[in-house]
Amino acid sequence: MEAEVFRFSVGYKGLLLFCILVFGAALLLGIALLHFDPSQKSIWIALIDIAVFGFLLWYSLKVWKKSDDYITADGSGLTYVSPKGTQVFISWREIADVRSRDVLQRLEIYNVSGRKLMDLEYQLENFERLRAMIVENGCLIQSSSARRKTFVRSVRFNIFFFVAFVFFSIMTLWGLAQRQLIIILIFAVGEAATIVAWLREVQKVVLYDAFFERRFLLWKRRTLYSDIEKVDINNVMDQYMNSVANVIITLHTGKQIELVGFREGSLSLFNALDTALKSTGQSTTR
Repeated sequence: MEAEVFRFSVGYKGLLLFCILVFGAALLLGIALLHFDPSQKSIWIALIDIAVFGFLLWYSLKVWKKSDDYITADGSGLTYVSPKGTQVFISWREIADVRSRDVLQRLEIYNVSGRKLMDLEYQLENFERLRAMIVENGCLIQSSSARRKTFVRSVRFNIFFFVAFVFFSIMTLWGLAQRQLIIILIFAVGEAATIVAWLREVQKVVLYDAFFERRFLLWKRRTLYSDIEKVDINNVMDQYMNSVANVIITLHTGKQIELVGFREGSLSLFNALDTALKSTGQSTTR
C-alpha cells in the first residue's frame, strides 16, 4: 500500500492565526484596562479578561506549534511526523482501541494495555479517509468492538435539551406571571418542540443476534439486520457546532437512521454494526 499523507489545511492554519491575533488583542485590552482604569469594577473585568483570553491565547499558540505536523498511513501502520524531527510509528497490530473525543475534536488511539499512543485531529485534511484506513486495518479494534453490544448516549447531548427545556419553562412561567399572551405562546411552543425533539433522541443502542434496538426515553424501536442495505460513517456538526462522527444506517426501503454522540464512540458503534451484519452474511459499504 502506497503511503498517504494527512496534513492540516491552509484554511485551518489561517483560522488559528486569526484566533491568535484576536485573543492577543483582547488580552492586551485587558492589561491596558487594568493599567489605565484602576477602579474596583474595572479591575475585576480586566482580571477576567486576562484570565480567559490569556488561556485561549496560550492554547491557540500550543495548537499552532503543531499545525505543521502530519500523519502518514501505509500498509504497515501510522506515523506521526513533526518537522522538528520527532517521529512516532504505530503498527496496525498495536492498535487495540480508538476513542472519539468530540469535545476535543480528535480520535485517541490506544494499545491493548490501555496506553494512549497517538491523537488524530478531526481537522486533518481527508480525515474520513484516514478513519476508514484505521477501520480497515485495525483488526484488534474490530474484534474489541464486536464484543461490545451496548452503546449509551453521551450526557452532553442530553444537557442541551435539558437546558433548553428549563429556559423555555422559566420564560413561559414568567409570561404567565406578566399575563403576556404572546410571550406565553412563543415560549410554550419552544418548550413543546424541545420535549418532542428530546423524546425522538436515541438514548441507547443494543445489538442482538438478528436485530439491533434503539431505546428512546419512552419507547423502543427494533431493526432487523436483514432490512439494512449498508452502514456508513461520516462527520456532521452537532448542536454545539462541533464536528462529530455520525453512523448512517441505510435500509432497503431508502430510509436512513442516524446515530451520533455515543459514549463508547461512533467508530466502535460502526464496527459493531458492521460485524453484526457480516455475521448474517451481508456485506456493508463504507
